[in-house]
Amino acid sequence: MNMNKNITPFNENKLFHGYWERHYENTLWFKKFYVNGISNGYEETYDLELIKPKEGEVLINMVLYIDDSRVTLNFNL
Repeated sequence: MNMNKNITPFNENKLFHGYWERHYENTLWFKKFYVNGISNGYEETYDLELIKPKEGEVLINMVLYIDDSRVTLNFNL
């Protein structure tokens, strides 16, 4: 059973608005509060334990900032 309970409210203008909580798989990733699409400064982030690459694989981590949120992309090659 998938217990992910992402909370991602938008206002009538389709802007982030209110308390956001995102999960990656079943792990809490971050909590943040927005007012009309702008972060009000409250934010909690949590480290995610990712699968380590197997021998011979290459792990690439890329940090991006999308809509004032930090996003880390991980690729196994």
